[in-house]
Amino acid sequence: MAGAGYRQRHRSATRYPPPHSAAMSTLFRYRPIRIDKAEFNDRIDDEIIAEIRRSRFLVADFTQDGDSARGGVYYEAGFAHGLDRPVIFTCRKDVIDKGLIHFDTRQYNHIAWTTAEELRKQLADRIAAIIGDGPSEGG
Repeated sequence: MAGAGYRQRHRSATRYPPPHSAAMSTLFRYRPIRIDKAEFNDRIDDEIIAEIRRSRFLVADFTQDGDSARGGVYYEAGFAHGLDRPVIFTCRKDVIDKGLIHFDTRQYNHIAWTTAEELRKQLADRIAAIIGDGPSEGG
């Protein structure tokens, strides 16, 4: 579970690593909600699916430590694609440089990031280009 979905009305879902938290909080008028921090009564995977369905787009970070891929992020990105939601792929630069990105996503244009600030800037640029600046205040 490593994506962040973005709903039109200032809401998003799923989990993402700490650098994304700082980056997401300042992006336009989209507001991420970490599903692992949200209050809910059902299974977390049901909540993730529900939030992806309500999201306008998904940010999926494929950063991994060691040799094991993060299966949840692949599933979430694929599910969002199946719903015809835009998916913005991100990954820490050293992981890309080591060739650890799985062949299933290698053909997508990943945002390669090193710092939270660098990620914030690149995400802001990509979101503005692909999705737009977000809903107006109060909307």
